[in-house]
Amino acid sequence: MCQTLHNLEFLFECKNLSSSFCSSSQMNEKKFKKKVWPELRDDLSCGWDKCSPLVLFVLVLVVENFPSVVDPAFLRQHWKSDSIFDKNNFVEISGILQKSTSVHPHIHPACTAVLEAVLATKNFKKFWKQFVDDGLLNAGQEHKTFLALELFKWCLPRLSSAEKVEWALSQELRRHTIPAMCNGSHALHSVSRGLLQYLVDFAKVTSDAQIQAAILGFFVKS
Repeated sequence: MCQTLHNLEFLFECKNLSSSFCSSSQMNEKKFKKKVWPELRDDLSCGWDKCSPLVLFVLVLVVENFPSVVDPAFLRQHWKSDSIFDKNNFVEISGILQKSTSVHPHIHPACTAVLEAVLATKNFKKFWKQFVDDGLLNAGQEHKTFLALELFKWCLPRLSSAEKVEWALSQELRRHTIPAMCNGSHALHSVSRGLLQYLVDFAKVTSDAQIQAAILGFFVKS
């Protein structure tokens, strides 16, 4: 119970933090640099080796909202690249996000913040394979498979093309969901069944015939 309350409190704080950063009227750059940045600088200078999901989440928020503070020079010095989402950082990011499962059944906001940012780049396919297919789904751990399924559900409405849907509906995803759905005693039976029903429902409402075909292909692949 204590751990559950701690997780709920943590996620509440993350939500408040995100709202504060995203409201420019509450937190302009001058105010941020004077009052907040001195408290965050050391934590956001830790580099990949010491980075936690929470630090990554805050780093993404600061980069998105105050790019002149956490600028390319700062990122290059502490995070190896001019951009957090440089493809050379995907191994580190994947490893950090895989540690976020302590807040389950909630999804750590770092996961969706990172995915949203990566979706805006040309590297979604590479990141999804690194993080989900080769990371979460190949870990052999049910809590990581759970995270993969939940993140797919989050991503699907945000995927802008049938090609991206096909990338996400990988053979690895199918290898985990179909057997679990068919086995009523499997720990992920209800989650897998829910995901497959979600796919069916999504195919019914989307007007994109190519996305419908991609979803159908997921069900009929051998």
